[in-house]
Amino acid sequence: MGGLLESNLVASYEQIVIDDEIVGTIERILAGIDFDTDALAIDLIKEVGPGGTYISKRHTLARLKKEHYMSRLSDRKQYSAWVREGSKQMNDRARERARAILKEHTPPPLDKSVDRRVQDIIKKAAKKRA
Repeated sequence: MGGLLESNLVASYEQIVIDDEIVGTIERILAGIDFDTDALAIDLIKEVGPGGTYISKRHTLARLKKEHYMSRLSDRKQYSAWVREGSKQMNDRARERARAILKEHTPPPLDKSVDRRVQDIIKKAAKKRA
C-alpha cells in the first residue's frame, strides 16, 4: 500500500506522493519501447542526415512527451540552480505536492449505486455495534 512506513504502522502523505512517482516510472518502463514505423522515423533520419539535429523537429517533441517519463518530483536542474532555488530535497517537494493536492483536488463523486452500497455497509456496521 502506498505511503506506508515503519512496517505499515505510519502513513505519510509525502510517501504517497513519492510512491506514486515510483509507480509512474515503473509503468513507463513496463510499457516498453515502440519500434513501429512512426517511432523509428526513418524518413526524418534521412531528412536530418548525419550531423543534423532533431531537437527542433515536431516529431522529436511529440515522441519525447510520449516516451520519456516526466517526473513531477525529481529535480533535474544543475547543482548550482538547485542550490540557488533553496536546495529542496525529495521529501520537501513531495510535501509541497501533497499539500497542493489536499488543497486543490476535488474527487469526483461516487457513482450512485456505489454510494448506496457504501451507505448500506455503514448501516449494517452501525446495527452490529448497537
